[in-house]
Amino acid sequence: MSDFKLLTEEKIQKQIDAEIDTFPAFVKSYILAISGSTSASTRLEYMRDIKKFFQYIIEANTEYPVNDIMDITPQILESLDVDFLNSFFFLYLKAYRENGQIHTNTNLSICRKLSSIRGLYSHLFINDIIKKNPVIKINQPKTPGKEIVFMEPEETQKFLSAVETGNLNAGNMEKKYHEKQKLRDTAIISLLLGLGLRISECIGLDIDDINLNNYEIKIVRKGGKEAILYMSDTLAAIMAEYMEYRKTLSPLPSHEAALFLSIQRKRIGVRAVEKLVSKYKNQADISKNITPHKLRSTFATAYYETTSDIYLTAEMLGHASVETTKRYANLSNHRKYENRNNSII
Repeated sequence: MSDFKLLTEEKIQKQIDAEIDTFPAFVKSYILAISGSTSASTRLEYMRDIKKFFQYIIEANTEYPVNDIMDITPQILESLDVDFLNSFFFLYLKAYRENGQIHTNTNLSICRKLSSIRGLYSHLFINDIIKKNPVIKINQPKTPGKEIVFMEPEETQKFLSAVETGNLNAGNMEKKYHEKQKLRDTAIISLLLGLGLRISECIGLDIDDINLNNYEIKIVRKGGKEAILYMSDTLAAIMAEYMEYRKTLSPLPSHEAALFLSIQRKRIGVRAVEKLVSKYKNQADISKNITPHKLRSTFATAYYETTSDIYLTAEMLGHASVETTKRYANLSNHRKYENRNNSII
C-alpha cells in the first residue's frame, strides 16, 4: 500500500484511537472485531452512530437511567423494546436538536445508522453477551430508488472531445494551461471512464501501480483490499504517453510516488478531479449533472451492455453484491431502441 493510502488510514485510525476510550469495553471489542473487514472510515462512522444511539439512551431511557456512555451495559441494550428503538430511528433521528441546531436524517441515512447498531447487537448476540437481539425486529425504512445518471455513447464522445481540445473560445492563458494539463486530465478521465474507478481509487494511484508491460493497474478498494484490473490497448497507450510526461515533473517532497499531481506539484485531490470533470462537462455542453461517480456509472452501463455479464461487471466495479451493480448497469436508450422488436408482441 502506498504512503498516501497508509497515511490516510493512519490519520483516521488516530481519530478512532482518540475516541474509542470514551466507549465501554464491549464497544471496543466490536470495533476490533470488524477491523479486518472494514476501512478505518467505516469504523469511525459506526462509532459515531453508536455514540448518538447511546446519547439517546441516556436522554430517553427511564427503566435503566444512566448519566454517562461508560455506564451503558449490554444488559441495558438487551432490555430496550421495539417501541424505544423505533422512537430512536424513526422519530428522534428524523429531526433532533444538538448544540442549538436542528439536525435531520433521510431514510437512507437512517438505514446506515440502523446497520451500525445492528452490527453491534449482532456481535453481542453471537458472542453470547446478550441473550436476545431486539434490533432484528426493526423494519428497514423504505428508500426511494435513485435514478442513476450516465452518459449515452454520443455524450461520452462529446465529453472526451472536450478533454482533447479544451475550450476553443478560451483566451491564451487558459489554452496554455489546458495544453500543460491535457495529458494528465486525459489519463484521469480515461481511467474513470475506462475502468470505472472510484475517485479515491484514482487519486490514490502511485506510479508503481501501473504495469504497462502486462496492461495491469493495481488499485486499493474500499476496506483496503487490493485488486488488479487490466487496461485495454487504447487505455494502456494513453497511460504510456502520460507516464513519459510524468517523468518530466518535479513533485514536492512526500509526493514523489503519486501518479497524478496538482498544479501545486502535490498529489491531486478529490475536489480538483471533481472540478476538472465539471469543467469538461460544461465545455461539452452536456446538460446532465456529470460527476466522477457518473463516469463510473457510464462505465458500468457500457461494460454490461458489451459483456452481458453482471458478475464480471460487479467484479470490475468492486461490488460485493450484484444487487448493487444492477443499480448502475443501465441499458442505454440506444440499446433499448435496438431491442424494441424483441418483445413477445
